Amino acid sequence: MDLTLQKNSSKNIIQNYEDNKIYVDGKKYPYNLIITEDGVERWEINNLEQLSFDSLKHIIDKKPDIIILGTGDQATLPNQDIINKVSDNGVGIEFMTTKSACKTFNVLLSEDRKVIALLIV
Repeated sequence: MDLTLQKNSSKNIIQNYEDNKIYVDGKKYPYNLIITEDGVERWEINNLEQLSFDSLKHIIDKKPDIIILGTGDQATLPNQDIINKVSDNGVGIEFMTTKSACKTFNVLLSEDRKVIALLIV
């Protein structure tokens, strides 16, 4: 599934997500990722049970407008306490399937929003 045909000033547009692989800037990533306008890095969280506010602190410190969390094939909500603490720090957070998160990240990035995607493949 091709996710974008338009060009954006960021090289980190998600080009495709299929077979548990994310394609960004011509590279294939078969593992969980953190994607920002400026970079792509491996995300060491393997499932939502490992997610904590402390594991998100370095993401929140980047001061995004919104964090998009792709939770895999099923949309799953993490602990409500995590959602509340992220929101208390002035950052929006949304949870959806990884497929939807990839699309949403691209749309928000094209709108020049400061967005960070946390993606579980």
